[in-house]
Amino acid sequence: METEKQQPQLNELQKFRYAKTDVLAGLVTTGEAIALKPVIENLGLDWSSQLKRIKRDPVLNKLWSYVKTKSSDGKSYDMVCFSPMVFQDWIYGINVSDNLNVALWEEYKKGLVVYLLMMLKMSLDKIEDLQHSDTALARLKILHAKKKEIERQEKEIRHDLKELAKAKSLIDEEIDELMGEPSSQMELEFVTK
Repeated sequence: METEKQQPQLNELQKFRYAKTDVLAGLVTTGEAIALKPVIENLGLDWSSQLKRIKRDPVLNKLWSYVKTKSSDGKSYDMVCFSPMVFQDWIYGINVSDNLNVALWEEYKKGLVVYLLMMLKMSLDKIEDLQHSDTALARLKILHAKKKEIERQEKEIRHDLKELAKAKSLIDEEIDELMGEPSSQMELEFVTK
């Protein structure tokens, strides 16, 4: 029972392995969602017949939704999904037929929903961690840019200080020439008088 290696995304289905079969589930804005098509096909049932049955049912028809998933070819598809509670009711309501893989159906009834909820909780934690690290990374980039700007300003100030020191030195030299004595001694005389 392992998840396929991919980054979890909100409002997009992920592939999980359960009872040696692939199933799709995801976290959407309204909660958890479980895709029906892979489960129906894994059970050996006809997808289009089951979808028609769901759409004819006055309760189930109101409870399904579309959630995006990416296929192996990179294209995005909308998958018909149920919330875990509705999925659980639906899977228990499947009628035994010749095509139904009863052993897998029993496995799904025993623990598929619990397993998917646990995996989705772990995915939600990972999404939150990723969002936190993305926020921290964005803050780090901003701080780095601010530091670069301060360093640039500091370099400018150092350059300006050097220029001011040169200008002061030239003024001191000019004062020394005019007074005939070093300006530092002249300053001492002004201070002592």
